[in-house]
Order: sequence, then C-alpha cells, then structure tokens
Amino acid sequence: MKAASVGRTAPSQDNRRRTYGLFKQLKKALLERALGAELSDHLGYEKGDPAGHGTGNNRNGHSGKTVLTEDAAVNLAVPRDRKGTFEPAIVPKRRARAGSTVSTTASCPSMRAA
Repeated sequence: MKAASVGRTAPSQDNRRRTYGLFKQLKKALLERALGAELSDHLGYEKGDPAGHGTGNNRNGHSGKTVLTEDAAVNLAVPRDRKGTFEPAIVPKRRARAGSTVSTTASCPSMRAA
C-alpha cells in the first residue's frame, strides 16, 4: 500500500517540474521577443529590412543577462545596437528585475473595465 501511494505522488511532482520548465521557457521567449520589438522601434526598422542599411545604428548582437521575475531567474539574450543608445523598458539596464506590465496595467484606473 505504501509503495502505491509513493508512486502516485512522484508523477505529479514530475509534472510540476515540467510545467515550471515550460513556463520558464515561455517567459524567456516572450521577454526576448518583446526586447527585439523594442529594438526595432528604437532603430525605426525591422530586423532584415534593407531600410536599415547605412543608417549608422544597426543591430549589434546580444548580451546575456539574468533577470529575476516573479517566480524564477531567467537567462535572456538582450539585443544591442551599434551606438549603444538602446535603453530597453521591459528589462532596464543595470536592473536585475523585470518590470511587471500586468500588475502595472491592472492597478491603473484608466485601464480597468468600466
């Protein structure tokens, strides 16, 4: 009887670990995509767009950054621009915590449903 109860709890712990890992991967992908969109907005053109050639400020790779979110530490590839003028809003420079846009929007009275 004891062995059967141990067998039942192990899969649920394993499922929790998998779910946690999946959410962490999704959070990483979402943050990196948002950072890429912020850089596109900053530069004024999308990645691969010929309009960016000769502008003097292009994409210049990524730098690694570990960001603390509400539930986990996430390793991100933060995009850079050649001139170093890109200041991301979602994951600000020299800060270890990501901004919580969900809690900010929920607390703003003008954003609430009437």
